[in-house]
Amino acid sequence: HITAPPSDLGGLGPVRWLRPPVLDTAAAPPQARLLLGTLAYICHRS
Repeated sequence: HITAPPSDLGGLGPVRWLRPPVLDTAAAPPQARLLLGTLAYICHRS
């Protein structure tokens, strides 16, 4: 299994990006709703 950052399984094996960051997406940032939902999910996990 290959984990992708960020991961709770860090240090347990090789890691790679599921989708590498590219400059093409910098021009079109994600919608605020998606960003807030992701932040809420991360806060709820910890």
